[in-house]
Amino acid sequence: MAFLRHSNASRFSIQAQTEAAVFVKDESKRSGADLCSFKDLGAPYAVYKILADEVYTKTGAQPSSAELRTPKYRDITQRVTVCVATDGNQGRELAHVSEGRADRIKELGAVVIRVDGEYEASVSRAKEDARMNGWFFVSSTSWSDFDNDIPQHVMSAYIVVVEEALDLIPVLDRITHVIVCGGVGSITAAIFQGFYTRLDDTPPSEMPRFIVVEPSEADCLLQSAKAGEVRKSEGSLRTFMAGLACRAPSPAA
Repeated sequence: MAFLRHSNASRFSIQAQTEAAVFVKDESKRSGADLCSFKDLGAPYAVYKILADEVYTKTGAQPSSAELRTPKYRDITQRVTVCVATDGNQGRELAHVSEGRADRIKELGAVVIRVDGEYEASVSRAKEDARMNGWFFVSSTSWSDFDNDIPQHVMSAYIVVVEEALDLIPVLDRITHVIVCGGVGSITAAIFQGFYTRLDDTPPSEMPRFIVVEPSEADCLLQSAKAGEVRKSEGSLRTFMAGLACRAPSPAA
């Protein structure tokens, strides 16, 4: 991730007269040992927006997140069901279905439905289940038939990662490169947008170079960039970075 920062940023000499610093934004401690991912930001914020909108529709009130955690609007919020498709940490914030974690999710009262297939097959099943049952489908990815505000809410929440990182970097106009992971492009777009928004206030002489890293077997962003339009990866999706095993990018990103 871009500017992942440990407690002691390493400094090293590139050349005899050149000093450079690498900052790493460490997301492994977010939410303690339970989640350890920036995904802790997106899904909960999307659910908050869903619940807040439901309360506003029925009462005209704009509830805070703190109010939604009290019994004040429980008669409304308890009727809301959300579903998510995942093989990564985002779903765990709602109902992660990856192997080894299903029992923990069931203990929280979630219903786990396993789908035989790639991530996109799970997405299709979850999206259809939500449509048929009147549930809310939470995803960071958009499609032609799923283009509401939820993916935007997820990406907006991810910008917190950028704000936290930039608050720790002493001289912003000396940033030369930003490296970020790929996937469907949601965290990538959020990082880029967060940088441009923040640096636009005090523009540096030259914007950093943004570099996206994705598995060679799940290179949907690279293929889309080459084609100049949304393209799927033709790879096997085999990668130990399970959260990046994505067949197609999100148009919203």
